[in-house]
Amino acid sequence: MRHFKLAITIATALLITTTNVWAAEGARQDHSGVFVWVFLGVCALIVAAQAVPALFVLVNATKGIAEAVKERRQIAAKV
Repeated sequence: MRHFKLAITIATALLITTTNVWAAEGARQDHSGVFVWVFLGVCALIVAAQAVPALFVLVNATKGIAEAVKERRQIAAKV
């Protein structure tokens, strides 16, 4: 029981001394300027510009695979 009381006392002392840290004001303020937002906008534009051609390639590849499967089925049906 003595060790338990000692542990509680130490934990309480540590928590009392760290309350100012938890109550710190402005820990998550965002000081991003206009250049940061412009940079993020350009990054989003690059990602979007690369996503459109990738989508076209995906659709065309799917069409090509579907046509190849259709041709194989037609050949298999003739044999």
